[in-house]
Amino acid sequence: GGGGWTVRCKSCESERHATGQNIRLGYLPCHPCVTAKLKQEALEKGLLFLGESDTQDDPDNTLYDYQFQDCKHIRTCISGDVRRADEMTCSTCRYQGWVDDARRVGLVLLGQGIKKGYMRYRFSECGHERELYREAVKNNAFICNQCNVTAWDSPATVYLFRMEYDGFEWLKLGYSKNPMERRKKYGL
Repeated sequence: GGGGWTVRCKSCESERHATGQNIRLGYLPCHPCVTAKLKQEALEKGLLFLGESDTQDDPDNTLYDYQFQDCKHIRTCISGDVRRADEMTCSTCRYQGWVDDARRVGLVLLGQGIKKGYMRYRFSECGHERELYREAVKNNAFICNQCNVTAWDSPATVYLFRMEYDGFEWLKLGYSKNPMERRKKYGL
């Protein structure tokens, strides 16, 4: 009829209403089958599929809510983001990890930096602010440039590494706040 037809899914036998235009265009998505597929894709990435999001601000893409199984935080995104990702990470937990890294080394995370991979921090001890590379903060490999304190003034450890390259051996004497990180940089 003019108002549409009832169509049945070949996979799950569910019935739904379809307009003549949907039938002509071949656009006949089966919502139970699509939902089952989205749930399975979510589970494969450590997520629970919660359904369509209440915040639909993109008319071209349907947004869905997903919950991380381990932390229970919710992420809103299109299904393709989940499908294409090798691994889904919780941005709330990732940010909290950056806050914890900063606190552990005497910094306060203030927010995003200008350069990629950098954040803005305040030194707890002196109050100065500086943009630092997140990895440098994680490895405690930074100083406050405004306090005239250099790496030589900071507490550090003397180390002695035996190194070898292309049949040549030597000893490397050094001074570092984090000798194990320095060892990793040398590839030892």
